[in-house]
Amino acid sequence: MGQSTVQPKVDWYNDIIGCALDHLIGAAGGPVRDEAGFDRLVGSVRDGFHDTLATVATAAAGLIARHAAILRSLDQLVAAPLAPAVDDVREHLGRLVYDGVLIGVGVTRLPDIDRYLRAIEWRLANLSNNVRRDTELMERCRRLEADYEDLARTVPASVELEALAWALEEFRVSSFAQQLRTPIPVSEKRIRKEIHRIARGL
Repeated sequence: MGQSTVQPKVDWYNDIIGCALDHLIGAAGGPVRDEAGFDRLVGSVRDGFHDTLATVATAAAGLIARHAAILRSLDQLVAAPLAPAVDDVREHLGRLVYDGVLIGVGVTRLPDIDRYLRAIEWRLANLSNNVRRDTELMERCRRLEADYEDLARTVPASVELEALAWALEEFRVSSFAQQLRTPIPVSEKRIRKEIHRIARGL
């Protein structure tokens, strides 16, 4: 596993193991509260641990490599007109890849994180030739994200609120890298409608 500016190597190892265990325990119906259930849980986790650990480790290695490549690209984009986009990408990157990210997002979301990073790579590759368009798309994304943050400060955490956060990530993919596709239909209208619905408590 290569060097990472996100967290030390030992923390990545712990993150990988914790992510794999969380997934297996959840899939086996854990946590449990009796000895028989615990024995079944241990057996189930043991049976799937090697393959799940390999899956998470592979995803982590790819994530670290993409993250490092994006940082290198950002360091090369020094022209003044590019500064707003560079700052936006750095902020976005911090939301996607952070200390404990694997446990934070879980096994099933790891392919999504990879796709979001690929969308950033695509955005940066096209930035210099499309600064005005990038600015328009960025401002649209940031307005929606600001409205989401306002909402998150006023309503309790919920499955719907979390789903909305992921929808905002998909909106960035559809805005900057349409060719990568999104697993759900996303649009500014759909997201604003959902923000308003959650705000009203419906």
